[in-house]
Amino acid sequence: MVRPSQANPLVTENDDSNYIYINTSVPQLNRLFIFFPGTGAAPKAYKEILKTAANMGYHAIGLSYNNSQTISSLCNGEPADCQGLARAEIFYGQGSSAVVAVDSTHCIRRRITDLLHYLDISYPSAGWGQFLTPQDSIDWSKICVSGHSQGAGMASVIAYWYNVYRAAFFASGGDWSGTVQDVADWMKQPSATPASAKYAFTHIHDELLWNNFDFTPVMWDTMGLYSFGSCLDVDTLTTDYYGAHCFTSSRTISGISPIRYHNSPVADINTPFNANTPVYQPLWQYMLGTVPLAALDAKAKTIISVSPNPAGSYARLQLGCTEAEITISNTLGQYVHKQHVRNYTSVLDLSPYPAGFYFITAVTAEGAGTVRVAIK
Repeated sequence: MVRPSQANPLVTENDDSNYIYINTSVPQLNRLFIFFPGTGAAPKAYKEILKTAANMGYHAIGLSYNNSQTISSLCNGEPADCQGLARAEIFYGQGSSAVVAVDSTHCIRRRITDLLHYLDISYPSAGWGQFLTPQDSIDWSKICVSGHSQGAGMASVIAYWYNVYRAAFFASGGDWSGTVQDVADWMKQPSATPASAKYAFTHIHDELLWNNFDFTPVMWDTMGLYSFGSCLDVDTLTTDYYGAHCFTSSRTISGISPIRYHNSPVADINTPFNANTPVYQPLWQYMLGTVPLAALDAKAKTIISVSPNPAGSYARLQLGCTEAEITISNTLGQYVHKQHVRNYTSVLDLSPYPAGFYFITAVTAEGAGTVRVAIK
């Protein structure tokens, strides 16, 4: 644990300890995992995801930062650029926002830089300095950004600004503007990080997102996560996630916290355990993992293809084997059709479905593949 004021004695605010993990007994990835806590939470509330990252070979940091107020409350009634400007202020500390003030000493960028310097000096053989460039900037190409709730939004906006190694979002991943009833302006800008490096996970009974609003699927679609197939129900999976980039859970979460479902994807207090192991740990490892998307795409193409695409009332299904379970789902992850096929080729009747994007998945003995199909 390292308090921000240890790394920089000028720090006087948001001085909860940063949590630092490294496991030198496993091969090192030479990559840094930075986790941003949710509103009002400290890094100590997320020890399990930090330990998971370290055990995968990451250098891992749970970062303390200015997260005392939600971005949604700060920007209530404000224009759709408010969220991006507020996050820029918290990150850069350059006076960009009218709703929050963070100076350059207390901003996220300075906190990360100061902490990496402190760790490199304190533990010179541990390799913390490799995440800074010779120009003393943060080397985002070596960093996996992640976070919960407000912290997931911060990780996401950083992934828009910089081309990061990987990004994993829990119970969010963006900002919604109530003023225009659409994603915030910053989410409509080109992302420096490709969608292939982004992953998201939430609970369908999330008290702050999914239950009260339908904007989570819209944010995920804006980020391009549906390009790799529909969102999968993690409760039905074990270790094969079929190349998907967004996930949901419907597991019952015990406890008295009024936001226990919101916390459950990653916060220690409410995430479910099996004995001493987090139930969602295999998914965390997948989201933080190093499987190249190109390899997953190549595998999917050998399993399933659909033509024409865009399709009309009917489409031709081509499989890489003679037997498969076929499912069709919409962009909300809801199944609209299931069938068992026993031919290399077959015809799909798409006439019952409204125009839009759908995901057709084939599960075979050789694996699974998903294609995105537009129905005209």
